[in-house]
Amino acid sequence: TFPEEDEGFSHWFEGARVRSYGSARPLDFPSRSRIDLLQHMGLETSIRVKWYVEGQTELGFLLAELGSTRDSQIEVVNRKGKFAGAAVVDLWEELRRDKAAERFSMISADYDVPVNHEAVQRMAREDLIVGYVAINDPDFEFANFDLDELIQAAIMYDETDPESPIDSRELLERADWSGIRTGREFDERYQKLHGSTRRSLKGERWGSVLFSMDFPRVRKDGTERPVWTAIYM
Repeated sequence: TFPEEDEGFSHWFEGARVRSYGSARPLDFPSRSRIDLLQHMGLETSIRVKWYVEGQTELGFLLAELGSTRDSQIEVVNRKGKFAGAAVVDLWEELRRDKAAERFSMISADYDVPVNHEAVQRMAREDLIVGYVAINDPDFEFANFDLDELIQAAIMYDETDPESPIDSRELLERADWSGIRTGREFDERYQKLHGSTRRSLKGERWGSVLFSMDFPRVRKDGTERPVWTAIYM
């Protein structure tokens, strides 16, 4: 902060040191200033966000959008549907570690699993979540896509199967999908229509196919799909 520190080469404008180094006197706290400097230079690659998701479908969608953890600085963690019961202890510890490391925490849970939804509410009341919570009502598929879109995605899923691709357009478009309200029901009807010859849609590839369909981020009713709202956050 002495004038001679700046006069040798150029002048530091007021506040410029803080923007560049995180402190007006960076050498007083080198460990903290080092992180701010690396971020300023685009060289800091540590995890800034941990995103805890319900299952593989959402995992596949997010990995397709976010890319590598190194580039996005977002680590997507598949909780495999475990947010409550014995698993809640492990998640609480993860959230505590996020706070201690000054990482943001994001949680995506399905509303149709009441115990998971209630567990996330308790975590919020305990002030464990510094970040964003996305509750998919009723689940990831039907919170973000309508029935016709899921049918088109299932057709693409069959066409791009790396092991046994098939053309199922006529079968799936003409099928009776009445009464389908959740992703699980959709998956069960899909397998039944195929005579149980196809694998379950619940998986990482199913999530990546949903992403590849490139559906508009704003739906016909003018609302934004919740997954994109969460990604923006």
